[in-house]
Amino acid sequence: MPESSSKKNILISIGAFLILGIGFLVNSRTSVPVTEKANAFWKIYTDATQGIKFKYPLLSNNFITPQEWPPKVTVFSDPFNCDEVLEKNPSNIEMTERVVNNSTYCVNTQNEGAAGSVFTTYNYKTALDNERALALSFILQYPRCENYDEPNKTDCTMENENLNVDNLADVILKSVVFK
Repeated sequence: MPESSSKKNILISIGAFLILGIGFLVNSRTSVPVTEKANAFWKIYTDATQGIKFKYPLLSNNFITPQEWPPKVTVFSDPFNCDEVLEKNPSNIEMTERVVNNSTYCVNTQNEGAAGSVFTTYNYKTALDNERALALSFILQYPRCENYDEPNKTDCTMENENLNVDNLADVILKSVVFK
């Protein structure tokens, strides 16, 4: 086997291992406790103004690119009520109430197209307690996979299908702690 083919196979194997590892963390059904120690895939963000810190993963996908990262977490001093948010929905934003890993979220997404890509803005809101709510927002750029030749077209499609954004948001929001 030529040396370049061998190197390519090694890089593909390492990339697959990293994607599977991140996929496992994103699809995890348990919350990730925040500790002072981060690892190679997860970092800790501290927001001194709100007095919170949370964990977020480093997204190092081959095709999907984070545009606003780390994500923004906001604490609201209003009780969570998805019904009110759904009533104020402008027609260009998709809003749904979802249950993810036993937590209820009001989720809105907005897609904007650009040359060869779609930028999706995600907003998740959930109850923190009876008096407060937490919100998470971020933007991901998804390439139009049909613009790629094989095997990149298939790889891009699989990456899009395998990223579970609901679980990603759930794990991040469940990691929020007050300092």
